[in-house]
Amino acid sequence: MKTASIKRCFLCLLGLAFLLTACGRREIPEKTMKAIIHDVFLVNAYQALYSFNTVRTDSIDIYTPILNGYGYELEDFRYTVDRWSLKKSSRFSALIEEAAEDISQENKEYIALQEARLKVDTLVGELYRDTLYAQTDSIWVRNRARLDRLAFTVPADEGTFRIRYRYLVDSADRNARTLFRYYERDSTGKSLRTGTQTLNRGEIAWIDQTFTSNPAIDSLEVILAEYPAGNRQAVAIRVDSVFVTYNPPIEAARKRYVSEIARAVFGITYPYEPSYPPSDSGALHVVPPLRPDTARHTDL
Repeated sequence: MKTASIKRCFLCLLGLAFLLTACGRREIPEKTMKAIIHDVFLVNAYQALYSFNTVRTDSIDIYTPILNGYGYELEDFRYTVDRWSLKKSSRFSALIEEAAEDISQENKEYIALQEARLKVDTLVGELYRDTLYAQTDSIWVRNRARLDRLAFTVPADEGTFRIRYRYLVDSADRNARTLFRYYERDSTGKSLRTGTQTLNRGEIAWIDQTFTSNPAIDSLEVILAEYPAGNRQAVAIRVDSVFVTYNPPIEAARKRYVSEIARAVFGITYPYEPSYPPSDSGALHVVPPLRPDTARHTDL
C-alpha cells in the first residue's frame, strides 16, 4: 500500500481516537488492534471504491461496527492510542505498516485464486459442453413453402447456449428483411423470451449469439431465417455450418468436476446433485440435422 495512503489512514485513526474521552476504558491488545486496523483499511478502500454519497468520509459511524465486532468501543480505541502515544507510538505505526502488508498479501492470494478459478471454469466449460445440434451441409432454400426446414427445436435446460451458423441472403431474394430468431419455451410451450437479429443481404456472414437461458426453460426453438408478415416475395437463402451448443451453469459444472475427480482419484463419492441433465443422460441430445442425407449440397 502506498505510503500516502498509510499516512492518511494513520491520521484518520488518530482523529477518531481523540473524539471521545478515555475514562474507565480498556487497552486493546496489539494483536486485536492490528486486526481492527486491517478492517479499517478495508472499509476505507471499499468506501472510496464505491463512493458512498450517503456516508460522510469523516463520519465515525462506519467504524463503530468494526470495534464492536472485536468487543471494544471507540472510547477503548482512544484510550489505547493515548497510552501508546506516550510509550510506544512507533509500535502503532508499525502495526499500520503490518496491516497494510497483510492486505497486500491477501490481495495477491485473491488474484491467484481468481486466476485459478478462471482456469477451472475454462476447463469445465470445455469438458461439459454439449452439442445439441450440428448441421454442416450447405442448404439452399428458394421455395417459401420450404422455409420450415430452416427451423428446429431442441430440448433445453438452464444454462448457457450458443447458436452459430453461416448464411447468404442472395440477391435473388426480393424481400426487404430477413430475420434470425430463437424462442425459449417452458414445458407448456409458452415463450419465456425471444431473441432476433436481422440478416445482412448480398454477402456471406455469420450469426453468432450466446445467451444465458431463463431458469424455467424446457426447449429452445431456433428459426434460421424468418420473413416478417407482409414479405411475400421470392426467397433465396443459403445456410451452413449450423451449431447449437450448451453449457450447464458454472456452479453445477464445478461440482460435477469435483465429484468426478474425487471418484477417479480417491475412490470416494462426493455429494453431487446435478441441477441439469448430464450429457450421457439423453435428456439433452443432438437432434437430427435439417436433412438426414449426407449430401454436401442440398437445393430445396
